[in-house]
Amino acid sequence: MDGHQPGARGEIAPATDQEEQWPDDDARPPAAHSLLRPSRRKILVVGGASLGFLACAGLSAELGLINGFRSDLDKLLGIEQTPPGHPHPLPDGPMSTPQDIVVFSGALAAGWSDWSWAKRRLPDTRVTYAGKAVIALQLANHAALKLVNEHLDTTGMGYLQCWVRGETSGGQLANVSLVDGDGVWTPPVSLGDYTKGGGIAHNQWRLARAPLAAMRAVNGQYTALVIASGTGSSQGNIDLADLRFVYHPDLTPPVASKAWTYDLSTVTLLFTQPMDPASTGQTTLYAVTSTDGADSAYPAAHPIAPVATRYHDHVHTVSVTLPQPLRAGGAYTVTLGAVKDKFGVAAAAPSSVQCQVTAQPLTLAVDAAAGRRAISPEIYGMANVTAEVAADLGVT
Repeated sequence: MDGHQPGARGEIAPATDQEEQWPDDDARPPAAHSLLRPSRRKILVVGGASLGFLACAGLSAELGLINGFRSDLDKLLGIEQTPPGHPHPLPDGPMSTPQDIVVFSGALAAGWSDWSWAKRRLPDTRVTYAGKAVIALQLANHAALKLVNEHLDTTGMGYLQCWVRGETSGGQLANVSLVDGDGVWTPPVSLGDYTKGGGIAHNQWRLARAPLAAMRAVNGQYTALVIASGTGSSQGNIDLADLRFVYHPDLTPPVASKAWTYDLSTVTLLFTQPMDPASTGQTTLYAVTSTDGADSAYPAAHPIAPVATRYHDHVHTVSVTLPQPLRAGGAYTVTLGAVKDKFGVAAAAPSSVQCQVTAQPLTLAVDAAAGRRAISPEIYGMANVTAEVAADLGVT
């Protein structure tokens, strides 16, 4: 894959008087301003020390004194060093498909809104990629681009893809995460680490592909995409173009990786992939036998099919309802046929998974018709609720 596409050159148009003017990317933090205006005596002292250092630099290179001097100087000036990158190979896959989730391509796609806390232009028409406007983002002080879509479903998506370039410099650290409905962030990955060429480059468009597997965000439900500055100092501005989740599902055959029982009438199976509800609903694709032959209700010679199944999409599990109760402490084998996942890939058939029933099954009785019970207002976050709202909730 080439870092450029035909007709994809970035073009910069001059800013108009009406456009927002950004501060100089090279501006130092206020604490450093006085350091940049030293007295003449300080200039002579620092200049003499610098000449002396340069004279012995060749002798001290192997001792790492040059890097140490640079680090000390950066600390003196209040400049935060960007951590070194750890480049990874880009995942293989298509550039685009009809099933992609487009986030931004010249403009925010339908269903997306901008909740960012970073200085940005969205869209920035002064810079174009493939003839379309881009997102200009200032990376500073851990600020972030946050794009919200309450119905972001990554099922079948392989990676977040975009084209990226540094406006005035390269090597920026920008971390990518997804946020779920509970506000929990996925583990961040560095956009530069998954950029072709090993990092974001100055004034050069490069392809970036952040795999969802690295974010632990495969086949999940989310509400926002966040691209945040990885440092507290100014890193300059980056441009982002054609931001999308590319459809590239994992076509590995699904496997029932685990089985357990919540009660003696139901076995729950956990699958490694999101499954096809119609396929998992076929009771003829399951058979249960007693592993050690101790339960005559489930003989190995005559496997027993369930009477019903139910698929739970958000956790990729299937509940199998049995015609006869299992034995407490019993061991069972669940054999599966060619049940299919959401992408049409069938499990290897036959396959099996073991289920061990606990010696003391959990029994829970719920009286749904019982009257409400008095609950202390200090419980469940009710301490600051008004009496009217508490009464409406039935809390006394």
